[in-house]
Amino acid sequence: MSDVQKFDKHFEEKFLQSMIVDTPFAEQMMDVLELKYLDLSYTTRIAKLLMDYHQEYEVLPSIALIESILKTKENDEALKNQCLGFLGEIKKKNDFNDLEYVKDKSLQFFRVRNLFKT
Repeated sequence: MSDVQKFDKHFEEKFLQSMIVDTPFAEQMMDVLELKYLDLSYTTRIAKLLMDYHQEYEVLPSIALIESILKTKENDEALKNQCLGFLGEIKKKNDFNDLEYVKDKSLQFFRVRNLFKT
């Protein structure tokens, strides 16, 4: 069984950062990602946006388009501001060295949960 039982805030943010900056990883996650395992409202909202966009267009949006969609479609101002703040932080970051670990454990986490789905 996966040694990641639940994401903490930092890991969940890194997971979403991985999905945004690594398209092949995000494509892989589309088959196994379940939003119910995300705890943060802003990461859940962005992950849902990615999933919905991928389902409709079969590609993933750029970070600039994610921001644009949120600005025009998200009615909850507090959530919109959290999402945009988080995306702004991702654009500033260059600490991608730990993303391989995060991607590996995230994929393992969701695959294990999908195995036990009823």
